[in-house]
Amino acid sequence: MELRQLRYFVVLAEELHYGQAAARLRISKPTLSQQIAVLERSLGVQLLDRRSRSIALTPAGETLLHQARQVLAASEQLQKAVAVAGSARPPVDLRVANGLQHALSSAFDELMHDPLMQVVLATTNTHDAEAAVATGRADAALVWLPSGDHPSLHAIRLGAASVCLAVPRGHRFAKLDPVPVEEVADEIVALFPRRLSPLVWDRFVEHLLPGGYTPRQVLDAPSADPMRKIVDLVAAGRAVAPFVRVIAEALALPGVELCDLAPTFDLPVHLMCRESDRADIQRIVAVVRAQVGNASADVGSQGMAGSLR
Repeated sequence: MELRQLRYFVVLAEELHYGQAAARLRISKPTLSQQIAVLERSLGVQLLDRRSRSIALTPAGETLLHQARQVLAASEQLQKAVAVAGSARPPVDLRVANGLQHALSSAFDELMHDPLMQVVLATTNTHDAEAAVATGRADAALVWLPSGDHPSLHAIRLGAASVCLAVPRGHRFAKLDPVPVEEVADEIVALFPRRLSPLVWDRFVEHLLPGGYTPRQVLDAPSADPMRKIVDLVAAGRAVAPFVRVIAEALALPGVELCDLAPTFDLPVHLMCRESDRADIQRIVAVVRAQVGNASADVGSQGMAGSLR
């Protein structure tokens, strides 16, 4: 099993179409098919269900997708860390909470190509990101909502990203745009498992179902790729789902329409750090704040006790 084969498999799993995946990888379709077959033989399992005209991941394929992404991310981080270690500039270890890698892709691209600093990115959940900063294993973390578990950290609010409602194409909500939140109580709402980001999960539920909810109204989407699972549930007409709009637009969700909510709903973005006056931290703040584009954001840093109150 080679890293190249894992990269091929991840792209194919995302596209679920040999032609589109081959074009994205800039290889021929037969080459892609051959390498996936070699990968299946080396693992001794079937990764793709090819019985219908379209392809789908088998349970083994779902498991490999999750693990392969971690392996590829670790490989990329290792290469960058080694490159940084050979340079004169000290690296900045930046942890990123799930979802922000999509929402802030332009900012990350700018930071990674900044000639004055070296940034090493790693995506994780909010708890792990903050813990890494608090224990000195990372220099800073970008999160949606600070957990409050580490009162010694500074929380710098960088702005907020608007949240929309993803609905199946042709859904009645498309005619209501914006959708009154009281209408959502009659729908099944798909969300990522709460354990991945409890504060964001709670914020979504509190806004979308302010009158309370029963477990039947919230459908968790556990899988190797919860975001893709949620998209599939919405596209199949089984649920509606809240999405940060910039993430939804970046993913170009197939078979899904995006509706505004009434009242509107924003999800804040914060940077957590131990030393807010460092030049490299201030550079990250400036770049991310510019992408978020919220001029009214709180520009100062503060202790966790007052960051969201």
